[in-house]
Amino acid sequence: MPDRILGLDIGRDSVKAVRVVRGMKGFRVTAAAVIPLAEAGGLSGALSAVFGNPSFSAGACVTALPLKHCSFRTLSLPFRDRKKIAQTIAFEMEPHIPYAVDDVVVDFMMVEEGAQSKVLAAAAPKEAVSGCAALLAERQAEASVINVDSIPVAAALLAGGTAAGCGLLFDIGAEDTGVVLSHHGAVVQARHFAFGGT
Repeated sequence: MPDRILGLDIGRDSVKAVRVVRGMKGFRVTAAAVIPLAEAGGLSGALSAVFGNPSFSAGACVTALPLKHCSFRTLSLPFRDRKKIAQTIAFEMEPHIPYAVDDVVVDFMMVEEGAQSKVLAAAAPKEAVSGCAALLAERQAEASVINVDSIPVAAALLAGGTAAGCGLLFDIGAEDTGVVLSHHGAVVQARHFAFGGT
């Protein structure tokens, strides 16, 4: 894991940036900012403000796609080898998604390992992923990780060992809501709803 990480949350109304640095006692936040798009002259201006600020320079960049761009399915596979899962997961997802398999990026998380592996698979249009990467490339930055909204928050909470049974995480935005379902410490499903706090 890199020593410096810039986390970017690119939202409808603002860009939120957090920089963390690894120290002797783990990671610590060294800078944070919320840049309203209206004040920055739009998304391009907000991103320029982040990357033009020396507090956010250098290090790996982590960002996320909106949940609404992704299709999720929980799948059972007759093997446990992660490399084999990675090779076959796109074809396993194909009957469950509204896109051609060549037009999506597919990734997965392990839910349960055994004689049969249970995985949570996510498919996102390549256009959405490349658009996110292009926004950063315009500023000479590269996304080391492109995650999916709400999933990292749920995974971090579960890593704390507080959830033994079933749980729901509601990520309520202005116009969208993400819901992540967990079961026995693993994320098992995620859904997007087109309503929010406003």
